[in-house]
Amino acid sequence: MDNRLFKILKKVYYKKQDENADVFDCDTKTTTYALDNLSHEELDYLLSSGYPVNQIVAYSHDECVPGYKEILRHANLTFWT
Repeated sequence: MDNRLFKILKKVYYKKQDENADVFDCDTKTTTYALDNLSHEELDYLLSSGYPVNQIVAYSHDECVPGYKEILRHANLTFWT
């Protein structure tokens, strides 16, 4: 990730409470982040980067279990007891 994209994403995700126009959906338990605080150039750059802002993906329990098992087999992970 380049530095410019990082700064733009910081403006999207890290806002002060009084300037927050993000919307939380109680039904899906997700937040849609407001992009209205970005300039036209920043918004164009964000969209052209392909970074998935406000793209919500839902997985079922059965779809998640194989992914969790794969993570547990990762060579760089260790278990603490």
